[in-house]
Amino acid sequence: AASSRSSIELDRKRFIVEGAVRPYGDGQYEYLHPRPNALYVSEVTSIAVREGDEVISGNLDSLFNVTGDKTGRVTGRAVLGRDNKTLVFHADQPFAPGEKVSVKF
Repeated sequence: AASSRSSIELDRKRFIVEGAVRPYGDGQYEYLHPRPNALYVSEVTSIAVREGDEVISGNLDSLFNVTGDKTGRVTGRAVLGRDNKTLVFHADQPFAPGEKVSVKF
């Protein structure tokens, strides 16, 4: 389970997390979607995180704290992938164009 808290920011459709994803850095995540510094990210994208350890399913929605600088707190649902390691957050509403979104988990 993800015990430490991390922050990902979506700024004008770009994720800014330097060195957070292996093999491109020595960060703790095996996978992040969208990738750090990704361009042209859809407003309806999901957010996916995999640390590498199995996640014990429970109240997965409480693992994500998503906030947009235009829309405020973003509600949605989190699901666990079939690998029992990947968490995917689906926002209830699309992100606003150019919105900066902070994700803590």
